[in-house]
Amino acid sequence: MVKTQIALSEKNGKEAFEQEIQDAEPLSTYLFKNLTSQVQVGSNEGKAALEALAKPLIEKIPDDHLQAQLFKMLGEKTGHFLEHQVSSKRAAKQNHSAPQKNSQNPPNAGSHSFACTKSEL
Repeated sequence: MVKTQIALSEKNGKEAFEQEIQDAEPLSTYLFKNLTSQVQVGSNEGKAALEALAKPLIEKIPDDHLQAQLFKMLGEKTGHFLEHQVSSKRAAKQNHSAPQKNSQNPPNAGSHSFACTKSEL
């Protein structure tokens, strides 16, 4: 992609390249125009198909805020709001990155003992 941008810039000039950038279609517009052309969003089946096509693509977006906005737009088109997908994904990331306590005898462990091998740590 970068090589293509450089080639366009060299071939057509910097101003032409910058104009292409200005005229570029926003991701959200491109995504939903492309996907809605593949399904009949006037029916429940079409809305379900749109959701099935869009959801895995939106989940690949690394920016949580853009992802949330795209899920909101998808919900407006299908009537099924998936915003919770982003918040639950964010919560899972936070829980996964939270430091874990390393305790041999947790509170209220009673007479049970817990041990870990070095490979489990």
